[in-house]
Amino acid sequence: MQRADSEISLDAGSRGPEVAINCSGLLAGVAISYWVSFGFTRMTNQISWRMPIAIQSIFAIMSGLGMVFCPDTPRWYYARRRIEEGDTTLARLYGIHREGAIDFQDYPEIQALRADIMQNFEVETEQENRLTLLSLVWDNTPLRVGRRVRISFMILAIQQMNGINMLVYYMTQIFSEVGLSSFLASLLAAISLTVQWGGSLLCIPTIERIGRRKIMILTATVETCCMLIFVTLNLIENKTEATQWAAAMIMFVYLFMYGWGWVACPWLYGPEIAPLKYRHIGAAAGLLGVWLFTFTTVFAGGIALQTVGPVIWVWPLCFNFIGIVFVYFMCPDPTGKTLEEIDSLFAKDETTINRLGHASQAKAKAEEIENVA
Repeated sequence: MQRADSEISLDAGSRGPEVAINCSGLLAGVAISYWVSFGFTRMTNQISWRMPIAIQSIFAIMSGLGMVFCPDTPRWYYARRRIEEGDTTLARLYGIHREGAIDFQDYPEIQALRADIMQNFEVETEQENRLTLLSLVWDNTPLRVGRRVRISFMILAIQQMNGINMLVYYMTQIFSEVGLSSFLASLLAAISLTVQWGGSLLCIPTIERIGRRKIMILTATVETCCMLIFVTLNLIENKTEATQWAAAMIMFVYLFMYGWGWVACPWLYGPEIAPLKYRHIGAAAGLLGVWLFTFTTVFAGGIALQTVGPVIWVWPLCFNFIGIVFVYFMCPDPTGKTLEEIDSLFAKDETTINRLGHASQAKAKAEEIENVA
């Protein structure tokens, strides 16, 4: 969905908020699922587990039916050389509904975007920019194709190695260790996921204003501090009720910051930095990173909690810090740039940059001259 959202976004400044809204809806669903589960905790019959599953299926059916009416993106059509279908879809995104071939001469903004897409795709399809297994390890392509796919994988792998799913999955257990009843533990777990959703709402107005890179670095820094406090409070020998409560409550701050900076930003970053020709591979690499390390953290995390106890939280502590370093050194900020302009961020040399996006550059120069006049 994030790839599709990125490609159908008409304005570079709206791409971030649109994906952030999508991801906020995802976290709202997680919070709702916890509240539904909490609502059925007092029941002992089969409805207590059948009804939550049935409610989930309603959203799945709605999503499936909705996808039937969603066209492929214009960029996808252009990448498959289905030019007429791409033109039709692009025109409809701009509110122009016509059948057959469309002349964009009367729509200079659309014509410039179409020219940028086609120009960049031609550069991306050249032999020297071909993605190979070697380029995934050592990338010498002019557009840094291998590096961009690698970053797409790494950013979402780090997102999961931050320990979020292990934390969410065992949230009730964490609150139970404070000495709370199962009822109160489930209640606080639902509240904590609602707090995370609240953090995602903050991302909507700030993702373009502050920028993906700054938000990820800022929130990862706060998350590292929160996890350090959490680990310290859990590893002290003479734990008191106050220290256990403090350890549990610091997770509310962690979840809020994670919802703000490490849900929408990484999900958006991978698809938007991948070149059009290999955007499906970049998105797939990101999904591999997500689900591979979701499985790793939840499966291994549960075993580790039983065998080594709170020491396991040193693991996400380290990866939160790694997230800061990785984003700082490896992730240029694509905020405010079109998907075609992002190619220039990764271009190897000035010659490659000059071959990209001639239409948008000409448009920008024309606007600059017009503003001066």
